[in-house]
Amino acid sequence: MPFLQIVDYTKPYLILRSISGVVILVGSVAFGINLWRMIFPHRVRYASPTLFTSKRNWKEVLALESEIIEKEKERMAAAKKERMGKEVQNV
Repeated sequence: MPFLQIVDYTKPYLILRSISGVVILVGSVAFGINLWRMIFPHRVRYASPTLFTSKRNWKEVLALESEIIEKEKERMAAAKKERMGKEVQNV
């Protein structure tokens, strides 16, 4: 069996292999994007559902966002104060 005939027989498999490689690449990119969004979620927490419209009560959204940021700042300050207290005790 000549070599070129074997190469001709493998061409359909090579094409399918290329297509499956693209599918795996797209799936890997989608996984990476979803993983990134789970690890680093967007800070805005919407105050109410959109119910399939883009109309929102932006004053309520911004108030909720400000409240979340303030709570996070308070939590970080308390954690820092606790760390500092443990460091003083260890000295």
